[in-house]
Parts: sequence; C-alpha cells; structure tokens
Amino acid sequence: MTVKEIHLKYDPGTAKEKEDGYGIYGSFFFVIDAFSEPYSKEYPKTYIDGCSLGEHTARLAESFFKEKSSFLERWPVSALFSKLNKAVLSEKEKKGISKETIELSGTSFAAANVGQDNTEILAAGDSFAAIELKSGKTLITKNQVHLHDSVMHKEISRLMEEVSEEWNLKLDSVDKKSLEEIRKEMWNRFCPILKTARKKTMNNPEIIQGYPTLNGNSQGEIMWQRFFLPTVDIKRLLLFTDGVVAWEMLKKFTQKQLSTFVIEFYKKAGLDGLLDLARSMEAATSKKSYTAHAEATVIAIESN
Repeated sequence: MTVKEIHLKYDPGTAKEKEDGYGIYGSFFFVIDAFSEPYSKEYPKTYIDGCSLGEHTARLAESFFKEKSSFLERWPVSALFSKLNKAVLSEKEKKGISKETIELSGTSFAAANVGQDNTEILAAGDSFAAIELKSGKTLITKNQVHLHDSVMHKEISRLMEEVSEEWNLKLDSVDKKSLEEIRKEMWNRFCPILKTARKKTMNNPEIIQGYPTLNGNSQGEIMWQRFFLPTVDIKRLLLFTDGVVAWEMLKKFTQKQLSTFVIEFYKKAGLDGLLDLARSMEAATSKKSYTAHAEATVIAIESN
C-alpha cells in the first residue's frame, strides 16, 4: 500500500465541547473519541483549565502525538497508546481530579501505522478501523461497547418517555425547545444509571459487557484490538469515531455487514455522503436519543 490520497472529515454535530481528536503524521494516523464523566444539572461537570474531561483528554492526545511526531512511524502503535494511557491519568491527577471521576471518563480510539512491510492497526471501544483489501474482502474492528450501549440506549428511551408523560407531553410531537428540556431532565435521572454501568463494564475483561477505554487503567489495555496486515494487500483504510455511523445501523448490522456497508457507501458517496446518511438517521430518531447529532471524525487512506 503506497499512500496515494488522504481524506479527513470532522463534524461537531451538536456537541458543546470538542471531545473528538485526530492526527496525521507521515504513515501514522489516529482518531479518538473522548468522553467525560456522566453529568447533568444535578451532577455538575468537572473542568480542567476550562475543558471538560473528554475535551482535556482529546487535546492532550493531540499534543502528545505532535510532540513525538519525529519518531511515531518507528514505534509500535500499541506502545504509543500505552504511554498515552499513563499520561492521561498522570495529567488528571496533577490537576487534582479524583480517581473515581477519572475512571468514569475515557476514550475510544482507532489508529494505524502504514509500514513498508506491515500495517499495524489498533482500536478500542467504539471507534473503528475499516479495511478493504485488494482482493475485495472487507474487514472492520469490533464494536466493543455494543452490549453496554444497547442497554443504555434502552434506558435513555425509557426515561425520555417517562419524563414526557410526567409533563403531559407527547414525545413524538414536542417542539425543539421542549425536547431539549426533556433531555435535560432525562440526564438528571440517567446519570446515576450510567455511572453504575460504567463502573461495572469499563476496562473489565471479566464480564461479557466489559469494554476497554483509555483513561489510565492499564487493565483495559489487554482488551485493545491489535493486528497486522501486509501493507501491499491493503486497498483503502478508514479510521472513524462512532458518530460517523448512526446507532440505528450499529445496533442492527453484523460486523461483516458493517464493514461492507461502510466501505461500499464511502466508495459511492465519499466521506460527506457517509456523514450525511448518519445525520439523516439521527434526525429520524432524535426524540428518543441523548443528543441530536453526535460528534464525528473520519480519516480515509487510499492506496494506488
């Protein structure tokens, strides 16, 4: 795989903070999707130097790799992210953030180093690497947060209905302002549920719902997805955060179906088309969702 073209797309959606991040340094590429501890009006958000915990992690990751840009291509991707994992914990502890709060935040990521002989791919959580081989076969990393998210989305939907009924509103027909107020109250009720779930599942390889996230906990590193492919066999590679593909697709598609869909739709409509599809599907289900439009980042790497 000789890199011919690189395409990048970032869209903030309706996010109030920029908690996605990315980097392109020679043959080294990454996208990250950081998230803060659960917060709402009743459970105030933690800030570090004016940044949410997720935003702080995203900017830290970008500066971490920028400072090491001269030798990124020579280091194993897994070793680099292990160092970042330690740095994330260290920086938050220096700022006086409690261990419990740090462990309720985290980061999903997908990264690749396109070497002369082999390409190393590393992914964790619900950020993805999708690959098309020159043979026509498509591959994609596993959505490790799927089981957790399935339960949490059901809880969100239930709480949205609960709040609207208590307020004598019909969720399907509320206006935009009322929908935002319903969401705010949903988050007040959802925060304790989400905190409990994250404590149980994040960086826990002992249970089926467990998933890795980068927040300083070394236990999660054993769950990271790492593999190598002969570089000459790769036709194209996409690294993307979960906002690029709507939840309605993530919950229904098998891993094989998702890899084929993402690659083929990208080839047909490009990154703009892929994101436009996600936005239209989000709009159709927004009245039972925690947000209107998710933050989204994708890097597409094309070979000759």
